[in-house]
Amino acid sequence: MKIAAVIAEYNPFHNGHEYMLRRIKQDYGYDYIVIIMSGDFVQRGECALLDKYTRTRMALSGGSDLCIELPVIFATGSAEYFAEGAISILNGLGCIDTLFFGAEYDNPEYFQKIAGALVNEPDDYRSLFENYMKQGLSVPSARARALKSHLNLSDAEADALSSSNNILAIEYYKAAIRLSSKYNLIPILRNDDGYHGSESAEAIRHRLVEDSDYNLSSLPMPEASKHLLQNALKRNSISHLNMYRSLIRYAIAQNKYKLFTYLDCNKDIANKLINHLTDFSDTGSYIKLLKSKDITYTRLSRILIHILLGIDSERANIAKNSPDERYARILGFSENAKNGLLSTIKKAAIIPLISKPSDYRPEGISAWMYELDIYAADLFENVLCDITGGNIIPDIIRTPNS
Repeated sequence: MKIAAVIAEYNPFHNGHEYMLRRIKQDYGYDYIVIIMSGDFVQRGECALLDKYTRTRMALSGGSDLCIELPVIFATGSAEYFAEGAISILNGLGCIDTLFFGAEYDNPEYFQKIAGALVNEPDDYRSLFENYMKQGLSVPSARARALKSHLNLSDAEADALSSSNNILAIEYYKAAIRLSSKYNLIPILRNDDGYHGSESAEAIRHRLVEDSDYNLSSLPMPEASKHLLQNALKRNSISHLNMYRSLIRYAIAQNKYKLFTYLDCNKDIANKLINHLTDFSDTGSYIKLLKSKDITYTRLSRILIHILLGIDSERANIAKNSPDERYARILGFSENAKNGLLSTIKKAAIIPLISKPSDYRPEGISAWMYELDIYAADLFENVLCDITGGNIIPDIIRTPNS
């Protein structure tokens, strides 16, 4: 039995995602694909377009066999947090053969040598990096130049360091080194539009948020995903960050003396958040007002989510550095998964496998992580139901495929 894994957001699931899953099974010969998927809040510092259960159904209809939720402290964290959280869960499952991921560069050796230099920080690399920092370069620019010199990278290899997907891929390799992962990591080549001509999930989100009457037939999504999306549109169940503007404003005002303690924030950013709070009319313009050369839009967006959810740096760092405290909450599984995958994972896993959330009784830092997952899902559901008028279903009673 060959089991592959993919770390994803599927926000939403499109043709490029289906292409990747199909390749894993048809070209690489894997029997099952396990997805580690963000819940209702995602790495860009936004709420997901669709709830995690709808996106799970999209993933299962598109070729995956099991979807496991990535805890919200990792799903909304930096690339390093995101990768380490997901890799540590895969390690805990104990039966993964290979992790596949999309990237703009498809040479595993490239990612391995970059990650090795960043994890081990040889003296030559560290000296180059510090010299570039003294010249006034930003951290990413100084790191890229130091790596190019230290590893004798070609121009194309150095340019590839700036791609967001390649940055995340490097973090997967770094996490795999740090956590002594035993499986292979294989990149699948993407192009500028996503995967081989498909539009990106970001482009699809923008279309739908800006025009809810958009003709879905032209979207580059599998038919099953389009059907699920169409049902969500009929219920007005499309989410965007501005729906949380009042809650975020309130959270900033209520926590103004400790904003700097939240993950990704510091005292300078905290002062900016407070000083411009009266200018907070909508989240997008507020973030644009605060961003600068050194503080990106995405980082600010993540900070707002961390303040909203109460994700502080101290506990988040403890959680990140406690891989033994992981758990695997199942969001859904395919019929195919019943033919051996679930039983294999139950036997091999060294972390709790959760199918009935109300029965799980974590302790220590994992209790905080789990309570945050439930809180984030309930917040997402409540905000959405305020708009749709639907019935609120507490996340603690939801079960796989529900």
